[in-house]
Amino acid sequence: MNTPTLHALRIAEPIPARPAAAGSRLLLFCLAAWLLTLFLLPTPTYAEEMVTLLVINGQKKGEIFIHRTEDGDFLLLPADLEAAGLSGVLAPPLLVDGQPYLSLRSMAGVTFTFDERTLTLSLDASPALLPKTLIDFGGKQQKLVYYPEESSLFLNYGLDYRSGEAAASSSVSLTNELGVRR
Repeated sequence: MNTPTLHALRIAEPIPARPAAAGSRLLLFCLAAWLLTLFLLPTPTYAEEMVTLLVINGQKKGEIFIHRTEDGDFLLLPADLEAAGLSGVLAPPLLVDGQPYLSLRSMAGVTFTFDERTLTLSLDASPALLPKTLIDFGGKQQKLVYYPEESSLFLNYGLDYRSGEAAASSSVSLTNELGVRR
């Protein structure tokens, strides 16, 4: 008679739970950061993008792209402001189409006007935002100046006669100049 043999069944131990993989953590972090920037960073709604002539303190700086917001503010790229000569502008950046822009209303030391007829954006900036300029009014000594050793003499003269209809209005003048170099 065959008796069934019992075989010992080995029961596998449960697999310990692994912590979340590093890739999924990174994905969750990126998703959270994107949502935070989407909701926390101001993203203005703008009415239109346009090309305007930029004038700073009365000097034309060229044409640039700007965004005009619905409330009358203007947004400019920081690189455009630096290229126009404004540096050290402190303003929080605003994201428009993924690029940081600076609001003219939030800039300390800057006032602006916009002429819709000529599409000119005029900025009045405080001197602290402009680059320093050094003007030397002293003459620079020329390096290659010829100093002759010979003596010379010159005389310049001019004789001028004017006559009018009446004899009392006629005049004669003589001018002269004498120069000597030893």
